[in-house]
Amino acid sequence: MKLKLVASTKIFKNIGNMEVPMWRCVDGNEYIIERFDEEPTWPDVGKAVTYFQHILEGKLEVDVKEIYSGFELYDNNSLTHGENFQLENGGTIDFPAEDVTKIDVTEMMDGIKGL
Repeated sequence: MKLKLVASTKIFKNIGNMEVPMWRCVDGNEYIIERFDEEPTWPDVGKAVTYFQHILEGKLEVDVKEIYSGFELYDNNSLTHGENFQLENGGTIDFPAEDVTKIDVTEMMDGIKGL
């Protein structure tokens, strides 16, 4: 049984200014953050979620924040909730879950001493 762990996020945008910030939830995303060959333990899930939250922290901008809001576990070949919703209501999947298990940071690591 192959499974995928999918994290959901909410995206908040500052519709005010820096002096008087007014944050509004404007969007959300789904990310495949881990794949398992068998049912994961809670520590396995916690480790994957913690690692993912560190990825999100690196994406912070001044007027947009993306925060982790939860996870779901799916069969590896199943559509996520968001993908299924898009398919049923729009006939296509325009925004599939982003697979962050395959992030290649080789280019970013070039030039860093000690690696």
